[in-house]
Amino acid sequence: MITINWLLGIIIPATLLFIEGSYIYEEESRLCTCTTKKIWTAMYGIITAFVIPFNIVTIIYTTLVCRARRSTRRVRDTGSIVIAVSTNTNINIPNIGREITLIRNMSILLSIILCGGTPYLFLVLWQATTKTDDACFV
Repeated sequence: MITINWLLGIIIPATLLFIEGSYIYEEESRLCTCTTKKIWTAMYGIITAFVIPFNIVTIIYTTLVCRARRSTRRVRDTGSIVIAVSTNTNINIPNIGREITLIRNMSILLSIILCGGTPYLFLVLWQATTKTDDACFV
């Protein structure tokens, strides 16, 4: 897992080195910086910074919710035998609370990613598709 993390940390930024025009020299700071003025670098930035992380988080949380619901159904099925013997009906309440908490946390995290990523997505696309005057950078 550590090796995969290191490889992804090297490969993802290094890919920009092979896209023509992805780096520009800024005279004010005397640095070469990554730019999103080319559509390919903008799309690469959107995909690696917004689309892939959002999809990974969505898939992981959906899997967790499905497994939690499956576990709750299993407990509920075995609990129905106990309910027939006793009159206690509060057996499933902790499991339902667990599902509600999990879905609430999932919704909060996904809304944070959407609220933070959507403006980034629009700004990167806007910068890539419009031309700016040199007077803006004076």
